[in-house]
Formats: sequence, C-alpha cells, structure tokens
Amino acid sequence: MRERGLAEPDNDWTVADFAARARKLVDPDKQVYATHNRNNSATALSIQWIYNWTGHEWLNEDRTEVLLDDPGVAELLEFWRDLQVNQHVIPYAGGFPPRSFDQGGYAITEQYLSLAFSLEEVAFDWIVTLLPKAPYAQKSHAQAHMFSMANGTSQLDAAWRLIEWMASYEGQKAMVEILLRQPLGPYPELWDSFFGRLSPEKATYLRDWLMTTLYGQDYIYNFHYWTTWPEMQSVMNEHLGRIFNQGVPIPNELSVAAQRLRAILEGEN
Repeated sequence: MRERGLAEPDNDWTVADFAARARKLVDPDKQVYATHNRNNSATALSIQWIYNWTGHEWLNEDRTEVLLDDPGVAELLEFWRDLQVNQHVIPYAGGFPPRSFDQGGYAITEQYLSLAFSLEEVAFDWIVTLLPKAPYAQKSHAQAHMFSMANGTSQLDAAWRLIEWMASYEGQKAMVEILLRQPLGPYPELWDSFFGRLSPEKATYLRDWLMTTLYGQDYIYNFHYWTTWPEMQSVMNEHLGRIFNQGVPIPNELSVAAQRLRAILEGEN
C-alpha cells in the first residue's frame, strides 16, 4: 500500500473502494495479486460475504428455506468473477502461480485471527482492518469452538471427562499454548499468552483493535453450522467450481444448486 501511495483502509470503506484499491494493488511484475477469492469455495468465510451482500446465508435463519436464488447472491458472485476474469486482480486461469500472503503473494488477505502469529517472520509490515461495507452489512463471521464426541462411542464417560477438561482453565491453557488458538473464557493471563507471541507493539495494536473496534463496535456476526452442512458444502463446491473455473452462467448455476439444497432439506425432514 505504501509503495502504491495508498492510505490504510478506514472503517467506512466499501466494496467499491475494495475493488478500486485491488486494481491499484495488483502487481504482475512482482507476481503479487491484490487479494484472493473466498467465494470460489463453500466455507463460512464465503457465506460471510453472502450475508453482508444480502442479509442471509445459503439458508434462512431457522434452516428451513434455501435462499440461493436471491438475485443478490448472483450479483455478489458476478462482482468476484469480474475481479478474476476482467480485472485480473485475483488468481485466474493463465495467471502466475499464487503464493501465500506471508510469502508476499497477496496484498490483502482474509483470514482467521490466528494467522497473525505466522507474520512475525515476514519481511513486510502489516495491519488489520474490517471487511468492506457491502449492500446489507459489514459484519465479520465468528465461528464457535465445538466440543463433540463420536455418535455411539463406547467410551462415553471418558469422552465427557475430556470435554469437561477442554472447557476448564487447564484445557483452555492447552488450547492457547499447543493449538495456538485464542481462549474461550475471560482469562486475562491466557489472553496475554495468546497475544504474547507477537512483538509488544503489534500485540497492543491487535488487542486494542479487536476489543475496541471489531468487538467493541459490534462488527461480529455469529455463524452457526447445521446438521446437513457437510452434504450442502459438497454440493456448493461443485457449483462454485463451475462458476469460477468454467465460466458458466451464474443465475442458472445457482438455481440448480438451490434445487439440490432443497432436496437435501426435504430428505432430512
């Protein structure tokens, strides 16, 4: 951004600002893409963009209705396909091989909080910012940690003991120190340990941003999985792959995907 004379994005930047900035950040000579496309695969991070664009996910809130054939979903995917096919600011067929963000392959990345701790060794400075404002919202998805056990396990008591331990202070400490994930509870010393892998300056910066901006100004949207998520994810990966890899008409592809997701819902009921 500094090389291109661009100011840091502020909290009010929009998807139009995002696209304009992407066009200035792509650098074919250095084989640096502006950003990557989370919407070319079926993940919670791609659903976050659909929600911000339309106000809903693939399904409605109580998971009884498929909303994929909303024109807003097609509009969002057209936005990203334009960045790929026409603007060439994200990886595209015939483009240069992408490298990871920490290797300098992208100017902007969308990732989970834990990514920050891989950035202490990189040769460039970094900042964090909000997702750009889309037509409906500017939320960031939060995913809950899920503690679960196998259905029909023969070690039920042991499984419950493990889950109870994972939710305890000692379990949370292990999560921070071994899995390098943020703690779930209000444990100041574990949060200190979590941020302590960063330099003091970056630890203070990231902690302040999280608490005063992301959480403090209510930019969080809680994403909840549902029972048929794995089956629906497989279907969506098929159709998103055709949209971004084969250039098929987006509304038609979404219509077929919606029909398949409705069949899954009906089968569940």
